[in-house]
Amino acid sequence: MTMMTTSPTVPRRIKVFFARARLDRELASGLAPDETVERALRAAQLLSARNRLGLAASIEHVLQAAEEPPRAYSAAVPLRRREVLEARPGLLQLAQRLRSGEPVNVRGVVEARELLLDGGSPLYAPSATDVVTEVRETTVALAA
Repeated sequence: MTMMTTSPTVPRRIKVFFARARLDRELASGLAPDETVERALRAAQLLSARNRLGLAASIEHVLQAAEEPPRAYSAAVPLRRREVLEARPGLLQLAQRLRSGEPVNVRGVVEARELLLDGGSPLYAPSATDVVTEVRETTVALAA
């Protein structure tokens, strides 16, 4: 196993930046963060307070947007407003968990990130999994 013991170099950070989608998929699939230096660095980025607070703020922004009428002209992927509002308690719980100083599982952070940023997630597109269930599973993954 490879562990990060020193500060990552700029070239390594650049490599991780361009490989972040692949690294996120690896972490979401359950591969151990400490098996490669790149995966360990990506896990550290995802678990950072800055990232977690940003995700929590994004959840709150999604809830606020769901309460507002849709904009006539927008390049943003339209929210499934009714479904998002139905999931409000779970989304607030997810945001609270991300804001807490308690340790979380990187897999859950990746899932939260995908929920918010993937235009194909149940927040934005009809899915086999409804928003309430997806949010619940993401919250469980944070604690796993």
